[in-house]
Amino acid sequence: MMSLKKSSFLLNLSNSSKHLLSSPYFPSTILVMENFKVTNPFILKLILQKMTNSIYPCLWFDGQAQTAAKFYCSVFKNSKIISDNQMVVIFELDGKKFMGLNGGPHYKFTEAVSFVVDCESQEEIDHYWTKLTADGGEEGRCGWLKDKFGVSWQIVPTVLSKLMNNPDKAQKVIAAFMKMKKFDIKTLEEV
Repeated sequence: MMSLKKSSFLLNLSNSSKHLLSSPYFPSTILVMENFKVTNPFILKLILQKMTNSIYPCLWFDGQAQTAAKFYCSVFKNSKIISDNQMVVIFELDGKKFMGLNGGPHYKFTEAVSFVVDCESQEEIDHYWTKLTADGGEEGRCGWLKDKFGVSWQIVPTVLSKLMNNPDKAQKVIAAFMKMKKFDIKTLEEV
């Protein structure tokens, strides 16, 4: 399907825009140009450069990128929106860079990719769990949840790795957290 789009798409590109097709983000180039009618090669190049400056996640939304970015910035400390337009919003969560893309209904989030939030205390776990499951989020098992946008998160106590590395406790800790939705640090430490 993509090759058909590429071949018909090539006919409509000016010579000054054809260098964009060599980008590793060619599928994104097509979707950006088709969904948002971006034909100016300079604007398209700026959008694609934002995707190549460093390694950070790009979250694909169906028109909710700005709403999601504002929501995430309200949940995580040291967070802010860096830039915003109708198609792309760049934001930081606790100093980590993210991109939200209004790419349309083509792709959905799955549990195959999740974001891990290390928590020092039960209060932190409770905070993130409550905020991220609010307004339609879903609780999962073993510290996993989906937020109201369908993005998967793992809310994990930092002490878990220490407990798992203790050969006398590891199996008991696993048995305990397999029964949990939200992690309970006190229960894990007491097994």
